[in-house]
Amino acid sequence: MKDIPAFPHRERALFSPSRDIPPLLDKIDQDFEKQCPGYRYLLRKVYLAESPSIDLSRYQELIGQRWKVQRVHIANRDEIDKLYNEAAFEGLIMVIALQLWPAKDDRKAYSEFVSAQLFSSTKFAIQNKLNILAGMGWPLPSLPGEIIKDLHVLFEYNRIDKKNMKHLWVTGITDKVRTELMIYSYDNSLSFSPENPIHLIDHSFGQSGPLSVFLTSAMLTEAIHLTNSDHIVINQLSEGSAVLYLMTKE
Repeated sequence: MKDIPAFPHRERALFSPSRDIPPLLDKIDQDFEKQCPGYRYLLRKVYLAESPSIDLSRYQELIGQRWKVQRVHIANRDEIDKLYNEAAFEGLIMVIALQLWPAKDDRKAYSEFVSAQLFSSTKFAIQNKLNILAGMGWPLPSLPGEIIKDLHVLFEYNRIDKKNMKHLWVTGITDKVRTELMIYSYDNSLSFSPENPIHLIDHSFGQSGPLSVFLTSAMLTEAIHLTNSDHIVINQLSEGSAVLYLMTKE
């Protein structure tokens, strides 16, 4: 993450020596094998994030050839979040997001990203002694106009120590909500950095794209590793609703 150039107000192309997807899929496989040796034997499904504006048809076969398990197409994170409500959530799942520019569209309104993550239940990870890079709390849905109220609920539900919570990441929020969050952090004596109390994901890596919600958790996993601390994420959706969740180092 530290090697990725930041262009706050403009889109950028995929940051890779090669723009070809097959070598990137190979690297994903190699990195997962280092993180979790033998992960293929535990892999149950591959979830491929998709958007109507991005044509992934030419990559579906490549993904199927590399990971010969059931492939599921998803448009949002809800399908992943629901798995944690299943008592029989066993095995590993992989989530791949290819946020690429439309081939025939010169209007590039967001940055390109490729991300992949492995998810499992806490119970399964412990039983199989998996290398856990980060934990994710229950996602908290938030109705339009209620982010501040629900942020307070998130603190209470997760029993977050306000004195030790130093990182709040947001994507898709309006200037009005950002101002409200800064006022909330001041009024509640939160320990966010005075110079940069709110980390603006969109301003760090260009404008929010159709698959940003998938990319955020992948990026924050590395941030947790670098800071050795927990982080709060707020993802505001285009229709005004939002999702809040806690990402932890354990």
